[in-house]
Formats: sequence, C-alpha cells, structure tokens
Amino acid sequence: MPPLSRRAHVRPRTASDATIHSEVTRAPNEAVAPPTPNIVPAQEFALFSMMPFGRAPAVDQRAQREAKEKLVYPNDVFIPQFGRRHTSMIALSGAIGTGLFLGTALYDAGPLGILLGYSTWALVVYAYVVSTVEMVTVFPYCHGTVGLANVFVDPALGFAMGWNAWYHWGITIPSQIASATALLKYWDPAAKLAPFWPFLFITFSCGSVFGARKYGELESLMAYIKFSAVILLAIIGLALDFDKSDQPRFNDSSIPGAKMSHNPFKYWDQPFQQYVGVKGNLGQFLGFWATFMQACFSYFGTEIPTIIAGEIKDAPRVLPKLARRVWLRISLLYVFGVFIAGTLVPASSLNPSKKLDLPGSPEDDAPWDGSAFLLALSHSSHGYKVLTNLFVAGIMTSAASAASTEVFIASRYLFFLAEAGHAPKFLGTVWPKDPRQRGKGKSVPVFGVLVTTAFASLSFMCMRPGANTAGGAEQVFKWITSMVAAACLQAWIGTLYTYLRWWQGTEDSRNKHRFEKEIKRIKENRAWGQPYLAIFSLSMCGLILIFNGWSSFKTGVWVIYHSDTAPPFSKNQVVKFVTTYLPIPLLLLLVFGYKLINQTTMTGIADMDFSGVAYEGDGGQVEEKRPTSLWGRIVWFLVC
Repeated sequence: MPPLSRRAHVRPRTASDATIHSEVTRAPNEAVAPPTPNIVPAQEFALFSMMPFGRAPAVDQRAQREAKEKLVYPNDVFIPQFGRRHTSMIALSGAIGTGLFLGTALYDAGPLGILLGYSTWALVVYAYVVSTVEMVTVFPYCHGTVGLANVFVDPALGFAMGWNAWYHWGITIPSQIASATALLKYWDPAAKLAPFWPFLFITFSCGSVFGARKYGELESLMAYIKFSAVILLAIIGLALDFDKSDQPRFNDSSIPGAKMSHNPFKYWDQPFQQYVGVKGNLGQFLGFWATFMQACFSYFGTEIPTIIAGEIKDAPRVLPKLARRVWLRISLLYVFGVFIAGTLVPASSLNPSKKLDLPGSPEDDAPWDGSAFLLALSHSSHGYKVLTNLFVAGIMTSAASAASTEVFIASRYLFFLAEAGHAPKFLGTVWPKDPRQRGKGKSVPVFGVLVTTAFASLSFMCMRPGANTAGGAEQVFKWITSMVAAACLQAWIGTLYTYLRWWQGTEDSRNKHRFEKEIKRIKENRAWGQPYLAIFSLSMCGLILIFNGWSSFKTGVWVIYHSDTAPPFSKNQVVKFVTTYLPIPLLLLLVFGYKLINQTTMTGIADMDFSGVAYEGDGGQVEEKRPTSLWGRIVWFLVC
C-alpha cells in the first residue's frame, strides 16, 4: 500500500484552509515571509479569558499555522485501522479492570449510596464525553487533548495535560498488575510464586507491539471474555439471591449481619453507611460523596474513542454515535454491577484492605475480603464455591487486558507529546520505517511502548517475600498509585475547560462570519444543553478534586513544631493529604513553568482558527457495512 499523502485525507474547503494548505506544500527553498504580529484587541476579555493562562499582546501566526497543520492533516504513521467493533472493545477493556470486582465503595457508602454515586457520576461522564466528541469529530487527527489545548487555549496547557495524561494512564498499569498478583494468595497463601507473576502480566500488557491491526483483534477477544465474565457474574449474583438451596450460607457467622431472605433489597434497611465514624445524615452524605473518587477511577477509560480517533476508520461519521454507545454500555455495566453487589452481602461485613500504619507491619488480609462478589462466592455452598476459582482467574485476565490498553494509550500520548514538541523527539520514533508496512497497521511507537512498559516494573514493589509482610516499598507504591484518580480528574478538567473556550469561539460573531460553513458543521454534533453540560461536569470534577481529602483534616492536630506536650499526630494524616493534593501543584508547575520558559500566549477567542474541519467521508476510509443476518445484527448492536 503506497504511503497516504496529506492531501488524500482532508482537502481544503475554504480560503483560510487553502492558505494553511499552501503553507504545508510550499517548495523547500521557497522564502517564507516573516510572521505578522496579530494584536489582540484590549476589549476581548470574555468568559474565562481571565483564567491563569496569561495573554501577551502579540501572537506568532507562523507557530499557530504549524500547530494547526498537525491538528488538521493526518500523519502517515498511524493509518486508520480500527472499526466500530475494535474501538468499542478497546474502550471496554480499558474501562473495566479490577475496580468493579475488588472495589470497596460498598463498604464506604452502603448499597443505595454506591448505586446513587455511580449513577450520578455516569451523568458527569456523559457531559464530558459529548463535549469531547464535538471537538474530536471535526478534528480527529488532533492528537488527543494535547493538540486541542495547543491550538484553542495555550501550548502550556497542552504540555501539562499531555504529561498529566501519560502519568495517569501509565501508573495505572502497575496498579492493575499488583491487584491481579495479590489475588494469587487465594491459590498460594504463602505467595511463593508471587515474584514470578509480574513478568507474565507485563508480557500480556505488551500487545501493542504487534501494531494497531493485530492489537485491535487481540484486545477485542480479551474484551469479549471480560464482557461475558461481567454478565455471568451478574447472573450468579442473582442466583445467589434467589437460590433456596444456598440459604445455609447465611447462617455462617463469618458473614455478620447476613439475612435469610430472597428479597434483593434485604440489606437496604441501612441504605447508607456512616463514613469514618461521622454520625447522622452528614456521615451518610460523606459516604455517598466518597464513592465519587472510586467511580471516577472506574469510568476512567470511557474517553478512549476520542483519544484514538485518528486511527478509527471514517471517524467523522462513526465517532459521535460510537462514543455515546461506549458510554452507555460502560455505565450500564457499572450501575448494574454495583446494584448486584449491594444485594449479596451486608456492607458492614466487608473488610477492605487494612490500612498500613508503618512499613513492616503484618498484613494477612485477603484481597477478596473487600469484594462483595468474592466474599459471597467464597462463603456459598459447594455448587457455587467452585466458581470462585474461575472468577479469580477472570479478574486476573481482566487486569492484564486493562493494562494492555493502558500501555497502548500511554505510548500514544508520548507520541503526541513528541509530535507537538513537548517531549524528546526520540519518543516519537515509530517502527517500521517502510510506508507499506505502516499502511498495514504495523506502526509501533517503539520508545513510547518501552518507556511506558517500564512503569509496569513498579508492580514488583508490592511483592512480599517470605512471610506475608508489607514492606516500605509497597507503602510507597500505594502512595504513588493513590494519585491516579486526582490526575484523571485534572485531565478531564483541562479538556472541559478547552471545550468551553471552543464553545465561546464558535459563538463569537467574528468567527461566525469567517468560518460560517465550518461552525455549521461543528454544531451538527453539538449535544443539547451545551455549554451547561460541560459546566456541570467541570464543576463536579473540580469539587471532587478539592474536597476529596477532607477526611485528612478530621482527626489529629496539624502542627509545625512537635513537642513532648503536643497532641498525638498521625503520620498517615500527612500522607493522605500529600497524595490527595500533590497532583494539583504539579500540574500548575508544568503549566506556568512551560509558559515562563517558552513565553507562550493564550489564543484569543477571535484568533481561533476553525478551518479544515473534517466532514463525513473524509479520510479515504469506508465505514463498515452493517451485517444483514439476525445474529450479525445482534452482535452489531451489542459491541459496535
């Protein structure tokens, strides 16, 4: 297959687009006129223009054109290979890891609290998805949020968001592997083989080295297994609730508070839990509030179709409906899953992982003690108990599949950063060099995959040699991974802020006059309720990010100088505060540090360039044909 040219994908449609196109295709020795400064009117300080991305009086239009070129025209490295099925399954693999099976939100919030928490957060995610889809549908080659923030906000924000995204995708890899490896204690309580298992999981997580085409098929297969496991788990959960022959398990004293009843709402007499000892309605509300952080981590991955839009066949046509369907499937799986979990065992019977106070303290708790599904199966009658082995294996497979998706996405972000000039150029190195092989979907960002996979080696910090004792390395690892949800929230906040700037640009009268056709095309995919949906999602993410660490102020006394007469002071109090809020100053340091060094400027509303938007059929890729057979239509409805 010959290499695809830039012109083969997107053709110029307006005079302004033709200007950009001529800049891209000029002769190598042709003289380039110096950029003309564009003075921003002093009166242009509309909504959000006073945010902390300072404005300089002049804008380098040449730099803007170069950034816009990368936004509009696809590169000839990653030729679109993914269809609807691949994209949907990759998103499911990335979103469903170990959180659904081993999460402890039920213990914190109670059956009704966790159901309301996950349902509410599904609405937040929907607002985020439709906001991102509106931008990426018309600029599918935008290199994720890095390119969008570069062009429509400030290169400093694109730099910070790119590295923040790579961190929260990359650090999740060892977290998934560590969770799966911990489950080996179910089969091997002495954990003699535990040090060898991370090698196997790291190998499984490197499916992206085979290129996009083979990776898409491999991840689709893993997603089918995961999807089937979740459905089977829900059926088993309902069977445990209504099976009369399994009722003796409720007399087991190891499940305190269990009841002999076929009513699925038998544990809803206490629908909320009292969070961290806070009594009354306030304690119940705080338990409900605590589910948002875990829900954020669970839904993390729903945005995958918008990240890999440049590798989806006929993305301008496919992406809007596909992204919404992915959101709906993931939301239904999580909401129904947490509902089933609330019917299996009382929330008070769960024993989520005991908190480690000091390195070296013994910790013999089982990972399944915090999982309603595993606790119910392990205490059920023999007919169901044998399924526990299959379920543990399913969780481990799910973790490996999620880690594989995270390696793929994180390595792409390193490529995006390198292409935008925000990372060393070697991270953008792609193998093979042969354009024909790239056309077959075999392109691999070699160094991006290697650097990202190196993150997976952090999972060895959780290995417990000899006696089952937690060491200092495991404690440090938990501190590192506890910042993932905060980093994810920051990524969403940055994207939503970019969208609000984008929305302002499309509503500006000057832009409507210059880009009438382009803005009309953009509004074809605008969701009802914008920009209020984006404001709602941005506000919720901001509130969770700010108030997530409130419990660190609940107990103990904060002191600067410790004396013999000072009240007791918990070391964990400081750790929780630091790991909760450290990502915020780190992100601000990236933004303002980049601005200080590179003297970047914020793009004004009237300076936004919407030329070169993609229309349905652009890209030279044909959308998959819908199957005509009955089973084919059923599979299409479920996975495409």
